[in-house]
Amino acid sequence: MCSLIDQPELAYAMTRYREIHDFLHVLTGLPPTIEGELALKTLEAVQTGLPMAALSAIAGPLSLRDPRRISQWYSGAAPAVTAWAAICGRRSVPIHLLVRDEHLSSRALTLWLRLRLSAWSLLCLR
Repeated sequence: MCSLIDQPELAYAMTRYREIHDFLHVLTGLPPTIEGELALKTLEAVQTGLPMAALSAIAGPLSLRDPRRISQWYSGAAPAVTAWAAICGRRSVPIHLLVRDEHLSSRALTLWLRLRLSAWSLLCLR
């Protein structure tokens, strides 16, 4: 459980949020890169409305450090990521409510259809 939060229900929700993060990388096909993290945080912000996810999605590109990469993110990838996250986040079931262990043996396509989620690979984030 999350030890920094004193409300048990909120602590449980934040623990689940952390636990499902890697599973979402697999489900969405987002790579474990800064760009992949930014895209996933954008999806999480749309799905959960959590300020920390939105702040990560907005300010996170600064961690790219190179001004050219930051500029490329905001002018190139960010609009596509935001559109993808908005569509997937609104139409899919609440992903953070998934019981992850029940779906580990599911085929990806079956799970995408059940969750109404599309893989990022359809838009090719590099």
